[in-house]
Amino acid sequence: MGIFVHILSSRKKLNITSLSMTGAYHTGINKENQDSVYHADKNGVYVISLADGVSECSEARCGAETASSAITNLLLNKGNYLLGFEKNKIAEMTLSHIKAELEYRAVSDDKDIKEYSSTVAGVFYDRKTETLLSINLGDSMIIAVENGCCRIFSMPSDSTMGCCVTTTHNAEKDLSVNIVNASGIEAMIIFSDGAWKHLFERNRLKSEIIHIFENQEYDRLKKYLSESNSFDDCSFIALDMRK
Repeated sequence: MGIFVHILSSRKKLNITSLSMTGAYHTGINKENQDSVYHADKNGVYVISLADGVSECSEARCGAETASSAITNLLLNKGNYLLGFEKNKIAEMTLSHIKAELEYRAVSDDKDIKEYSSTVAGVFYDRKTETLLSINLGDSMIIAVENGCCRIFSMPSDSTMGCCVTTTHNAEKDLSVNIVNASGIEAMIIFSDGAWKHLFERNRLKSEIIHIFENQEYDRLKKYLSESNSFDDCSFIALDMRK
């Protein structure tokens, strides 16, 4: 089982922790991890993102990397600009940017853009204005730690009729956008579906997981997920917003 861990911390910057682990299914068929996590910061703006490639697609990993990179760069450089629009327009502009990057890659590779399909989620945080923007398309979950308690900030979309992904027609209509004042929010964590499914028991967060979130013990979270024997690829990325 392949495990990729990245930790970024410094005295001045906020801490970002991520883990991306290849699931047993992909390990068994000698296939690479199809999740992708990205992060970046500039001038007090922090962005984290996660994309999960569609396994049936030949370029799932590349599609996930392209989507997570695209949303990270968009939010880092244009996040405050996007905040000036209505939520539906933000969804439309975000997906348009991601699809343009996917189309460019598909044309370069002479392949159908649908082969690069993935889910995608991102969080933008402006430390100066305490403004937070989240974007979620597909079956990822975003959890917030706020005033010492954890809550589901953005739910996975309803996948009864199939999971909506970056190349789905009119996908912007299913893209969830949240804008809040981040005062009191201590952390934001994005989970792929292969990760968040290990956090619940009978549709409730496990007490061990609640304790991890409330104490922001991300090394313990990595250990917990690493030992989960996940069938699917399993990834998360956390932004610790405590000063």
